[in-house]
This record gives sequence, structure tokens and C-alpha cells, in this order.
Amino acid sequence: MVKELTFPKFDNYDALLEVIQGDKIDLTFTQLISLHLHVLVAQKLQTFLPLFAPSRLRELEINFDGFNDHLINTTMETLLVQAHPLRRLEIGATSLPKASREYLIQLLGTTPSINFLHIALIPSQGDEIVEAAAHIPNLRALSLDHDGQSGTRNEYSPGFRSLASLKIWSSYAAALAVARAIASPNMSTLHLDLY
Repeated sequence: MVKELTFPKFDNYDALLEVIQGDKIDLTFTQLISLHLHVLVAQKLQTFLPLFAPSRLRELEINFDGFNDHLINTTMETLLVQAHPLRRLEIGATSLPKASREYLIQLLGTTPSINFLHIALIPSQGDEIVEAAAHIPNLRALSLDHDGQSGTRNEYSPGFRSLASLKIWSSYAAALAVARAIASPNMSTLHLDLY
């Protein structure tokens, strides 16, 4: 059984489904625990998502390249609903719709098993997610890529109580706001790339 699956930038989901169905290949991924999906946002992805429905993901990496709010929301909901007990989550997007951000914030608030989180979003879309991440009790490593200046907070509420590693690519103000919010006595690694 397949336990880890990676799709690099791949947009011909219909052709893959045709091969799977035509050759009667069982690729429902019932034992899948790690999925790395680099998505060129296209309608074709929606026909591919049911393959992951029975999975119990522990590691999930999703990178959306493009704009299609409905499709991104559907993908987030389909994949995140079965991502338990999620331990590692990586989210990157050109643009993450409000519904997906809200769903992700809800997931972070109800999934204490997450110990690694990577967020690659523009600050105006990632700030609320960082705030929610501050309260994940077992979060040991946080990686932030804040691309752009708009929307960056100057302050986050104290949190990150278990954090041991922070890697951040951001403006000085955003990095300082996150660093000030860290209340963990376990911090051992700090990597800053400031612009």
C-alpha cells in the first residue's frame, strides 16, 4: 500500500484518472499518511480529489499556483477533513480564499497534534493563521514565508509555548512581531531572512 505520495506541478489529472480507471488500478490510497500536492489550479483537479477520500493523512503539503476560489476551497475541505491525526502541515498559495483561511484556522484550533507548520502566503492572508498557530500546544517548528508588505501585524498575542524552531522570511516588522509572541522556553533555532 502507498503511504507517501508526491505530485509535482501536474495538471493532467483527467489523463491520470483515465489510466487508473481504464486499467482498473486501485489507487484509493487507504493507507496514505503523507501527501505532497503541488497544484496548478485547474478544474481538472476536482475529478482527482476523490482518490484521497479514505486517507488518514498525518503529513500534508499543498501548494496552489493560480486563482480559483471554489476549487481551492473544495481541495482544502476535502484534504483537511481527513487529515487526522495531522502532525505536519505545509500550505502555500498565490492567493488563499477567505473560506479556506477560515477552515484552516478552525483546523489549527482543533488539531493539537500538529508539531510542524509551514505557511507561505502574503501577510494579509497569513496573519490570522499565524495567530491561530500560536495556540497549537504541540507546535515545535514554524516556518513562515510572508511575501509582501501589506497586512503585516505589529503584534500577536503571546503563544508558541512549545516552539523550538522558527524559520521566517519576511519583513523586519513581521519577524519581530512573531518573535515577541514566542513564550516558549524551548527555543533553540532561529533562522531569519529579512527584506
